[in-house]
Amino acid sequence: MTTHESALASFEDARKRFVDAMNGVPVEALSFLSPSDDYSLGGLLTHVNAIVRRYGRVLDAILAAPTSELDARSIDEDKDTENARSVEGLSEAQRDAALTTLAELHQHVATRLATVSAAEWGRKTPVIFGGSEGQSYPTGAGDITAWLAGHYDEHVPHVAELLQGWRSAAVSTGE
Repeated sequence: MTTHESALASFEDARKRFVDAMNGVPVEALSFLSPSDDYSLGGLLTHVNAIVRRYGRVLDAILAAPTSELDARSIDEDKDTENARSVEGLSEAQRDAALTTLAELHQHVATRLATVSAAEWGRKTPVIFGGSEGQSYPTGAGDITAWLAGHYDEHVPHVAELLQGWRSAAVSTGE
């Protein structure tokens, strides 16, 4: 398996781990927000969707114009707007809808990544991200794949931590 193929497999596996973790959250816990956290349990889906959408848009732009500098600050503003809702909990129907959205966003990115040849995998496009003070950051398909896989994996233990916090809060309040 090439580095390109193994990166795509890791990306798929990471999404599956995150989705499995979210599917294991009881409906009653989806609104839980720890006082020390930026995301409710259900809001993690809102947050992850915002990040996958962001990098999908960046990927689309760098594949369309690989040698042109990309100013992604407007993409990041959209992500920040979406991400602001991640403190809100979700109902069961909203979780189902957010999981469907995640599947669609992930599939879009995976489909686009599948069009990148192994030879082009490491090609870098200068990208100006929000918060980079106008400095460009060399970004390629391989980077985006690794960042998204890492982001999914970052939130798997996060789900478990928040779920434990919800359980502890429920025990202490007698619910």
